[in-house]
Amino acid sequence: MPADIVVYAVNPRPNVDLVADFLKLNPDGTIDTNEFLQTSDPSIYAVGDLVSIPFNHSDSSLYVPLVTNAYRTGIVAATKYFVCKKKIPFPKMQRTVVSKLFGYFVSSSGINETEAPYYGFDVDSVTRTFHARTFFEVENNFEVTLKTGI
Repeated sequence: MPADIVVYAVNPRPNVDLVADFLKLNPDGTIDTNEFLQTSDPSIYAVGDLVSIPFNHSDSSLYVPLVTNAYRTGIVAATKYFVCKKKIPFPKMQRTVVSKLFGYFVSSSGINETEAPYYGFDVDSVTRTFHARTFFEVENNFEVTLKTGI
């Protein structure tokens, strides 16, 4: 489909309308939970895209609505009642996202240089493009551009 410009944006927000009147919420609109995903009412657990989860790079939690995090939060909350009858804390996570857009793969892992100051990090970045022929003998040459924070 021909286009002059394409804007690719994903910005889901948690839908907490059902519980907003009786559960504590975080400033980002997610349901506040402890390390075991219990809410301010300890008999209610919150999972998936409703919660912020512990983030590797800080002492805070981060809203990362990914299917892998939704799956993992569900497992952690269910272990208390269905699996081993004991509470398992939700481990810190590393945000990793990969998308394919118009034949290109775009990925990100961790926090980027725009987000870094919010977590108290002072960073610079380096960007470099590598070509497949540098590393492999392939007929269909491709390139990979990497940007890393230092």
